[in-house]
Amino acid sequence: MIQNEIEVSSVLVSPSIPVKVFSKSRAVPIKRENNKITLATTYENSNIYVYFREYFPGCEFELVKILPDKLDEIIKYLFLEEELKELISKVKIESESYKTEKSNFVLKLLELILKRAVEKKASDIHFEAFETKAKIKFRLLGSLYEFVSFDMSVFESLVSRIKLSASMNVSEKRRPQDGSFSIKIEKREYDLRVSSLPTIWGESVVIRILNKTDVSTKLSKIGFSKELLYGVKKILNKSYGLFLSSGPTGSGKSTTLYACLKELCQIENKIITVEDPVEYKLENVQQVQVNEKIGLGFADILKNILRQDPDIIMIGEIRDLKTLQIALKAAFSGHLVLSTIHANDALGAIDRMVNLGIEPFMLSAVLAGVQSQRLIRINCPFCKERYLPKENYLELISDKITSDTRFYKSRGCIKCDMSGFYKREVIGEIFLNDENMEKLIIKGNRADIKTYLKKINFKSIFEDGLVKVFEGKTTLEELIKVVNI
Repeated sequence: MIQNEIEVSSVLVSPSIPVKVFSKSRAVPIKRENNKITLATTYENSNIYVYFREYFPGCEFELVKILPDKLDEIIKYLFLEEELKELISKVKIESESYKTEKSNFVLKLLELILKRAVEKKASDIHFEAFETKAKIKFRLLGSLYEFVSFDMSVFESLVSRIKLSASMNVSEKRRPQDGSFSIKIEKREYDLRVSSLPTIWGESVVIRILNKTDVSTKLSKIGFSKELLYGVKKILNKSYGLFLSSGPTGSGKSTTLYACLKELCQIENKIITVEDPVEYKLENVQQVQVNEKIGLGFADILKNILRQDPDIIMIGEIRDLKTLQIALKAAFSGHLVLSTIHANDALGAIDRMVNLGIEPFMLSAVLAGVQSQRLIRINCPFCKERYLPKENYLELISDKITSDTRFYKSRGCIKCDMSGFYKREVIGEIFLNDENMEKLIIKGNRADIKTYLKKINFKSIFEDGLVKVFEGKTTLEELIKVVNI
């Protein structure tokens, strides 16, 4: 019988067994019962256990078959773990004798951490100091996972190396600092934004990873439902108006805007963006970087943009009344303006703009539509299986459940790094402004707007996400957590 369910967590790893033994023998020990060791191997003979006799003296061995690709994945993972531990040990030895920020071992350790983060598709790397040890965590699909922990001496050497690479003041540990540097991994260029913050046990350092070559994704590839995709494309076909993507920090608003720009990026369109910072370089788009240090803010740049004869303007974020007023002015004068705004839902974006000080009648006349979104984790297809959510969760959707309803979740495997999820997709809601909405926005009664939206079959973020739950793409618990019900 082929053992296809074996994961890294099942391997009986011991410091006394070099990983090269697994590679040479084409086998890994996965189970021990008293004096009986089970080996998973690609071979079907009884001689493979000779490699393991010295590590399990006096034991009997049983062989089970494993697919070659599966074994290769496990051995590769274990080799990387061994390399990481060796580098940490070498940096620790060096740190006890002299400064290591220029050490080759520290540099190799940092490069390995960055490489692993990129391989795992982490968006951020967190270097955190505690009383007796330090930890490195990766943000994967929106959640933090611990990658490795080690002594504070190693941590201090790593932080010094990072600050040196990012052109930050290595000796300044009492004030927050920002910096950046670039690195090439597997022939791809990555921009790394570095932020340091003093804490009671040492500096907290966070590295944001930006892939220079991963400029933007097509709208059809970021997980929009049919209704959401149709609504966004309908707005993008307009020649003028203000289109907003709303949601909390980390909900993928900027990615949505970049995808919209890619949709609009045609030779007949002059597109200008105002960003802070410019995260990705776009071909055939004029991108302007905000620089507050020299007085070049969003509003200052926007004042001069109209003289550049643009067709489409993208503003990274609407943060204040001045920026909003100029954005509305540009939309009034015949331009399509795209931007983001912090709001919990699509209607909340209207409240946010009114609270900034804009008159509802001005907003209603030029607003093309508002889309609000969240990012939801998608089940790993390699280890997905049926399950039944807890009763208190099912009660929330009791009116939506039928006899054919099935729920799925993933148990975790090497493909998804034991997390149960392998990517994120957008769930969202959108409304397009029309004559009725214009009147309701001017009136300012949220209850009346909700009644009208319900009448025209407006689908909420939760309802949009529920479709993915019923399709088996995500779990009910994940949806409730993301939407915060």
